[in-house]
Amino acid sequence: MNFRKPLRVQFVGELGVDEGGVQKEFFQLLIRKLFDPAYTMFTYNEESRMLWFNGNTFESNVKFELIGMLMGIAIYNQNILDLHLPMACYKKLLDIQPTLKDLSELMPKVAKSLEYIQNCEDPNLEE
Repeated sequence: MNFRKPLRVQFVGELGVDEGGVQKEFFQLLIRKLFDPAYTMFTYNEESRMLWFNGNTFESNVKFELIGMLMGIAIYNQNILDLHLPMACYKKLLDIQPTLKDLSELMPKVAKSLEYIQNCEDPNLEE
């Protein structure tokens, strides 16, 4: 079986021929549903308008792997996904240590507080 063939998508009850538009719509609908915070696998940060992994989800790691595979299939089929993930996510995939600057992209207030604590020179604070 040849797995390198392009994906063909057809919606039930629709006559549309997949010239790329139906495929793009398929991935947009699928990704929007999977990354919906109501599904509890990802959280949405209102301040940065970015998504991040929900550490409190009860979903198994296999489901995250499947989402990664779906993202890979979309990219292989030349579909650009509308995902707003911070640079820290891509750094983790490349085994690069994220920095405080990466945190500030996702959670600006938290990063600013940590930076303040890190640079604080108040003699009344214990180390």
